[in-house]
Amino acid sequence: MKIGLIDYLNTMPFHYDLAERLQGRGVGFTRGVPAQLNRALMAGEIDLAPISAIEAARHADELVILPDLGIASLGAVRTVLLFAWVSDIRELDGQSIALTDHSATSVELLKALCRERYGIQPQFHVTRQHLPSMLAEHQGALVIGDDALVEGTIRRALSSPHGWNMPYCYDLGDEWLKMTGLPFVFALWAARRDTAEALDKAGVFTALYESTERGLTEEARDSIATAYAGKLELSAGVCCRYLRDLRYRLTEEDLAGLRRFLELALDDFDWNRLCFWQRAAVAL
Repeated sequence: MKIGLIDYLNTMPFHYDLAERLQGRGVGFTRGVPAQLNRALMAGEIDLAPISAIEAARHADELVILPDLGIASLGAVRTVLLFAWVSDIRELDGQSIALTDHSATSVELLKALCRERYGIQPQFHVTRQHLPSMLAEHQGALVIGDDALVEGTIRRALSSPHGWNMPYCYDLGDEWLKMTGLPFVFALWAARRDTAEALDKAGVFTALYESTERGLTEEARDSIATAYAGKLELSAGVCCRYLRDLRYRLTEEDLAGLRRFLELALDDFDWNRLCFWQRAAVAL
C-alpha cells in the first residue's frame, strides 16, 4: 500500500505523525505536487492521496472520498494567486495567462471565474510554475502552493514588457467568495475503490484522521510553522496565520461550495456520483 503526500505547508497537518502511526503496516509514501499525485492515483501507482477536488469528481467512478477531510478556505486562501499586469481582471479578456503545471482545481477555478464572474475569454497556456518567467511572457500568471505564499507575502517587482513593475495580485479564494458567498474546497483525500477496503482494514484511514487531529492542535501548528518558516524564508507568524485560516474539517457549507464549483466546471455533473467512504465512526 502506498500513500501520496504533497510537500506544501498546507498539507503538513495531515501527515504530522502519520508515518509513525503506520510503522510496521507495510505502507510506503510517495511525494509530489498535486498534479503528479492526481496522475499517480489514477494509474494505480499509489492508493490514497490528497488530490485536486476537480479530479476526484472527474474520476468519481474509480475513487472513494474520505468524508470531512480536505483543504478549503472561506475567502482568501493565500496560496492560489493570479498575478497580472492589469488593475482589473476584466482587462485580461483575450490576453495570455500562464497556468501553473502543479494543479488542476486551481486552473479550473480560474477558468470558471473568468466565465461566470468576469465574462472574459483569456488565452490559457500551461507552463512551468516560475512567476518571473511566467510574467515575462504573459499578461497574467496563476501560481499555487508555497511559491504563491512566498510571492504573495514578499511582493517584489518583476520584469514586464514595459520594464520592472509590481504585478497586481488576486486571491482566487477571495474572488470565489465574492461571487458565491461560499467556501472553496481545493483538495480532497481520495482512495482507489479497488484498494479502499484494504486500506481501511490496515488502519490507514484511522491513522490519517488521528494524525490530522494531532496536526491541527495549536502546539502542532506552531511547530509546523516554525519548522517551515526557514524553508520558505518567511516569518513563523506568517506561516502560522496561514495554517489557522484554512479549513481542514469540511462542513456542509464547504460541500455546498464544492458542489457549486463542480456544477460550474464540469458538464452534466451529477453530485450523486461522488462516493464518500462510509465508516462506523470518523475521528474528526
